[in-house]
Amino acid sequence: MLGQLLACIVFLLLSELTISSFGDLFSVGPIDFPEITTALITVFVMIGIINAFNLSDGLDGLAAGITMIAAIFMATLALLSQNWL
Repeated sequence: MLGQLLACIVFLLLSELTISSFGDLFSVGPIDFPEITTALITVFVMIGIINAFNLSDGLDGLAAGITMIAAIFMATLALLSQNWL
């Protein structure tokens, strides 16, 4: 867990990317976060995703398959929205 926390902090320091909003997740309007908490929320979400993939790795190739499906989906969304980052 300490290694995951350290990796997330290094990512935040090098990329300066944070989650500032969940968007219109529940159809009640955008869920925006205060500037102070965006780094903490980003680390929490990143560690949650890391552990979710780690727990799904019980079968051979399951985590790799889920990752490939997610990557294809995200690439398609990026191409359609012309968001190259």
